[in-house]
Amino acid sequence: MNLSREPAIPDKVLRRELKRNGWIGKQSVTPEQLKRAVQSYQRRFGLKVDGWAGPITSRTLTERFCGCPDHALEARSAWDKDQAREGLTWAIPEKLTGSPKMSAGDYKQVVTVALAHISTVCGARFVYSANARTANVVMGTHRERSGGVLAWSQLPNGSGSQLEQSYDDAERWHWENVSPASGTIGLIHVIRHEWGHALGLGHGGDWLLRPTYDPRAYTFRNWEAKEVVARYGPPQDVPPVDPPPGPGGTRELRLIVKGDFTWEWEKAE
Repeated sequence: MNLSREPAIPDKVLRRELKRNGWIGKQSVTPEQLKRAVQSYQRRFGLKVDGWAGPITSRTLTERFCGCPDHALEARSAWDKDQAREGLTWAIPEKLTGSPKMSAGDYKQVVTVALAHISTVCGARFVYSANARTANVVMGTHRERSGGVLAWSQLPNGSGSQLEQSYDDAERWHWENVSPASGTIGLIHVIRHEWGHALGLGHGGDWLLRPTYDPRAYTFRNWEAKEVVARYGPPQDVPPVDPPPGPGGTRELRLIVKGDFTWEWEKAE
């Protein structure tokens, strides 16, 4: 931190969060080492690099939605490129309810749409599997207090082993792109973030793979896009995908397709 200014959070909280996410070790850290750690953190996430844990830096450290440490598997990890381009399989053995509740079919379609966008950015394909024992990625659930860790995902280790993800069933999820209910969390945003990890990306950049939730960030761009293309090559042809159901049923709503797997629902006239 800048030695002339106090951090926006208590020093012990700053040290705890930096340690928990791999920016400093367990040994004692001098003020100068702490400042350099904050600078490295700011540089990774596109923040002003001044070494001061001010309001913005402190918020990104403490208001995290993803349970993956920033330095998890820091060495670049990935699936076999040919396997990913042929199709990584995913399974959802547990229905995610949240609020408003969605059916198992709705949830499957939401995941399909979320992953289809990634296939427009890089060469990886994604295929639903009804067999959770053999799927490459299993999307499970957990139940935590609302507003805590929304989800987490394992990263590939190069062996092709099955990966696990988990999404918080206590959250109030929404899956629309327009006018979501106050206090709800974008499920598509979070799925794409966690699948960034499942494809080998750690936290980084200034958009979707930051560890804090931003309702504006629901697409791969810039840093995320560059990283997945480096691992899996340019995109292949992507088959059409139906959007997920609108809130309240589709009979009273009209679908407006915006492009790039983005859509809106509005009241039908």
